[in-house]
Amino acid sequence: MVCCEDVVSAGNFCCGAIPYSGVGEVCCGGLVSPGDGCCNVTAYFVSESICCNGQLGSIVGLTTPSCCVEETFDAYLQTCCGSTVFENPLVIVNGTSAVSHTTRCCGDFANDETLLPYDYTTQTCCDGIITDLGDIPFDSAGCCGSAVYNMDTQSCCGGEVLEIGSTLQGCCDGAVMDLTTSLCCAGAISVKPEEDSSCCGDTAIGATLEMCCENVPTASPAGNSSVCCGIVGMDPSTDICCDGVVTPLGGVPAPAMCCDGAAQPMTSDADVCCGPDSMNPAVSFCCGGAVSSMEGLTSDQMLCCDGVAFTNAAGNLACCGQVSFNTETEICCSDVVLPLGTTDPANAYCCGGAVIDMTDYWCCDNNPYPRGSSAAPPIGQNCNI
Repeated sequence: MVCCEDVVSAGNFCCGAIPYSGVGEVCCGGLVSPGDGCCNVTAYFVSESICCNGQLGSIVGLTTPSCCVEETFDAYLQTCCGSTVFENPLVIVNGTSAVSHTTRCCGDFANDETLLPYDYTTQTCCDGIITDLGDIPFDSAGCCGSAVYNMDTQSCCGGEVLEIGSTLQGCCDGAVMDLTTSLCCAGAISVKPEEDSSCCGDTAIGATLEMCCENVPTASPAGNSSVCCGIVGMDPSTDICCDGVVTPLGGVPAPAMCCDGAAQPMTSDADVCCGPDSMNPAVSFCCGGAVSSMEGLTSDQMLCCDGVAFTNAAGNLACCGQVSFNTETEICCSDVVLPLGTTDPANAYCCGGAVIDMTDYWCCDNNPYPRGSSAAPPIGQNCNI
């Protein structure tokens, strides 16, 4: 039972005020009619017809019913290109002509009148032109402009088909090049100056007279032995590269190192520069840009005082200007070494031009005041506490 507009009647569904069962009948446009589908307001059976944009078409006898805009067609035997139905082209199968069941459309899709069907297993569409594949497998076929090519054995370069692996022709950024005379360098075709050439940036260079430094071609002064110094070539047997500048060895044997822009001897991999000279830090000490012998000591046992080197084997020396002093028996006051006498180094203090014992004296405005004469420093003076 169903209630249609406040009236209970026998049925399963309502079509307005009309009850109906829904079995073999359908409500279309407010009317109950035989069928199981609606095409606009017309009822139909989907086993007998198809609705194409509001137009009913019979599917009786069709293998694969489909719509081409408003027209019904059999997609097994026909192809819809744009808004036109075409009979599928014929193909040769095992020596016998047969209707193709593998079709696509080719042409200018902005202009329906140019579209035609083709069999994509034996033909392809390149630039809107149907072309036979010949002996090219359809799943290996590609378009190069309007020409078809085998993507397994050929390549497309600027609209021209090339053979893959060819020693005569190649592709350089979409341009065909002669592999026997040119190289493709950074996307540019460059003529090889000699057979044994390579790329340096966008230029081909020969291995005999040229080399590549920072992607810049430059002369090779020593053939295969040449090395780069910045953007120029250098002979390492006669020159050294100091801060990107080719510097003559000037009689210094190789290997050498650069110190202040000049070549210096290099006796070990540990050598370092000390001013304009090289030195081995295991046996020498650098102080003020000058090399000093450590006399069998270590660098921790050396002292550099304002450019003057001192040995400090006992580790009890410190600097006072350009001289060293014994911190156990002396004190440095304004770059002047003064004796401590009996004063404990921990209590020693520079006061004016003298040394005082801070347990016995205050130093106020660079003058010593005995601590025993007053319980506090003199009033109004700057004193060490």
